[in-house]
Amino acid sequence: MLYEGAIRYLQQAQEASGYHEAMERIEKLRRAGDIMAALQSALDVEHGGALAQGLFDFYTMIGTRILGLHRQGTPAIYAEVVNELRSMRDMWDAIDREKESA
Repeated sequence: MLYEGAIRYLQQAQEASGYHEAMERIEKLRRAGDIMAALQSALDVEHGGALAQGLFDFYTMIGTRILGLHRQGTPAIYAEVVNELRSMRDMWDAIDREKESA
């Protein structure tokens, strides 16, 4: 659900950019960034090993890209960030389906 929220906020921020609503765009980007920070803070990198570190790095990268959208928010960059989040969401969904069928 958090990935869905971040994706939704990014899409809303992009829409706000299109009709020049700077404050709404900033708020939606902040919310997407807050989700990445929450996901990152939930990780136990010390005990989680390479997987936790990989997720930490992914959330850092997405957070950095979201910050970059404040400066240069082209449709292509929004699409890249959304696609990266969708890919990660889909990977987690596949893992959940695998666990359910086991």
